[in-house]
Amino acid sequence: MGLLQLESGVKIDDVAFFGEKQCYKYYVKEPITDVHIKLAQFSGIVSYTFNHDTIPTSFENSTFKQADFGNSELIVTVNDRIQKGYTHMEGLYYLCVFAHMTSTYSLVVYETDMDQKHHSLEDGWD
Repeated sequence: MGLLQLESGVKIDDVAFFGEKQCYKYYVKEPITDVHIKLAQFSGIVSYTFNHDTIPTSFENSTFKQADFGNSELIVTVNDRIQKGYTHMEGLYYLCVFAHMTSTYSLVVYETDMDQKHHSLEDGWD
């Protein structure tokens, strides 16, 4: 069975068990968009990563990472990807959730035009 492919703006609910790495595929469609990843934790503790072309072997070996426990948002801008040496901004990326204990969560990924102002609610989904 392959990895679940995430669609822009579509929220998914999932569970990850202690010590597990739960990965998803996401295709960045436009080279000039910023990628927003929002994660809401319902139970447990997780951190997550976002990588171009390859599934990370560990959290430490990941390009972009979010280790703030609880509800969080990771924004990966075009400039962030340029600074990491990416030559193709669009294409296949892997979002991996690392469970530090058995955890339930929701996540959603979406793209905005480069440097577009955005607002988010601290206690829920916008």
